[in-house]
Amino acid sequence: LNPLVLPFVTIYFGIGYVVVKYKLMYFHEPLYEGEGSVWPKLVTRAVIALLLLQLTTIGLFTIKDATLQSSFLIPLPFITLY
Repeated sequence: LNPLVLPFVTIYFGIGYVVVKYKLMYFHEPLYEGEGSVWPKLVTRAVIALLLLQLTTIGLFTIKDATLQSSFLIPLPFITLY
């Protein structure tokens, strides 16, 4: 069933992509201009999420007794903050 549905789904989402892109480029007008005011908050939250991911990975490797991999990952949070 999957090989039979795949071409139709690809065509459907391809046409949907083109239509949405056209609408956003030519018809959508934003209600307000933030002028980049959200950018610092976004970057801060992305860096915090990256640090949490790195610390979780280090903890997981430590729990699994993969000390070599864990020791290689210890500098990553410091490099991320730098």
